[in-house]
Amino acid sequence: MNSPPKHTHLRSPVILLKSPVLPGGVIRSPRPKDSHVDLPSEQVVEDVVDIIKTEERKNWLRGLLYLFLTVAAWVFGLQLTNNVLKGDSYQHPLFVAYINGGLFVIFGIKPTLKSLIKAFRASEPKLDDSAFNSYDSCDSSSIILLAPSTHLSLKELIIVAVQAGLIYYANAALGAIALQYTSASNQTILTTTSSVFTLLLSYICGVDTLSLGKIVSVLVSIAGICLITLNSSPSSESTSSNPMLGNCIALCGTFLYSCYLVLLRVKIGKETGPDNEKLIFGLLGLSILILACPLLLIANFLGFEKLSLPDSSTIFWIVFIGGLFNCLSDYFSILATLLTSPLITALSLSTAIPVNMICDSVFYKVKSTSARYYLGIILIFSSFVFANLSNEDEMVQEAIEEAIEEAIQNDEMLSPFLSPYLQQQGRMDDVPKMNINTSQRTGPPTQVVVAGGHNHRYFIREILPS
Repeated sequence: MNSPPKHTHLRSPVILLKSPVLPGGVIRSPRPKDSHVDLPSEQVVEDVVDIIKTEERKNWLRGLLYLFLTVAAWVFGLQLTNNVLKGDSYQHPLFVAYINGGLFVIFGIKPTLKSLIKAFRASEPKLDDSAFNSYDSCDSSSIILLAPSTHLSLKELIIVAVQAGLIYYANAALGAIALQYTSASNQTILTTTSSVFTLLLSYICGVDTLSLGKIVSVLVSIAGICLITLNSSPSSESTSSNPMLGNCIALCGTFLYSCYLVLLRVKIGKETGPDNEKLIFGLLGLSILILACPLLLIANFLGFEKLSLPDSSTIFWIVFIGGLFNCLSDYFSILATLLTSPLITALSLSTAIPVNMICDSVFYKVKSTSARYYLGIILIFSSFVFANLSNEDEMVQEAIEEAIEEAIQNDEMLSPFLSPYLQQQGRMDDVPKMNINTSQRTGPPTQVVVAGGHNHRYFIREILPS
């Protein structure tokens, strides 16, 4: 491959587009201006890389914010549910799980209304389709660019929603049943072991890689969990009817939660836009309301759980509000998973341990104050911080390399300027071999833009002045 020229025909500066994606996978972009500065080829690549790094780090911080909301909502909802199920006021774990999952339909209201309005408007007579065709001429400051667009069909959304709904309901049901036999702290501790299942499932499904840093993070987290578990005092067990059974049930629910995280990361992570994210949660809630209803009837028939509403309105609202917070927690966890990784989301659950311990000590007089307990907390938080530092850099690098590979495959004229970066990273084997003569580049200068950014997918394009 010929070496890139000292100066390119690419305009300055390289910009990031956040304009809405129009029908057909096109992106509205600013037109290049007449005045420009020729950039060295190395500077073009640096600008592209800096844009993607900046955007990815912003997304990572948003993901951490969602994780904070996940933990806060989860702890609050868990304590409310635990307060009800621990006593004799309302022992109906399957129905509580049904409420938790069914509340997901709330997220589907807005996209459903938008779809109905869109369908209604589409049925109205149109004046002239040339209005859209003349869009470019009407807006002299913009241009239309082609970009890949990947969206799940309605059939695919329904299939994913049913799969995730069944897994989620089983996880929620096992979690609610476990609370009848063990403490909320024990359940939280066992739930944090989902990092092991999540790492293995993510690797098997190809959404994450195995690395020494990730394995160490998981092992350190498990070590902290073991220290806290061994620190459990007899008083904590005395408040639970059968802690061994409850812990086993909670562990089964933990595995299902990992399946839930990875499944939605695999399916939703393929999309290039956020249009279907809320809709799929609405369909998930609807599938639970439909498919879990027969299970409640069967449980009632077999005498496992009597189907009835709470006698007290106070208990009903506690169950409802607790379910709403659990629902919000799971919604935020998926948003965080898309912005970070399933492993980071799973490890973040360990940060709920201190909060739940405090709540248990306040409500159930369970106290854990030994040095081993505090050492376990330090290990758990350390594993989360270490995993964040290593995973963020890895994900940013993957996003950059995939964007450059896609750009070279889409436009071979970009190869002389972008391929040196892949050569430095040892990734040129992933790109088709090309022999580009840079003298082929004729005509007016172009400008490079970086589009996309959803689900870590970026599209590098060049645009010509009119």
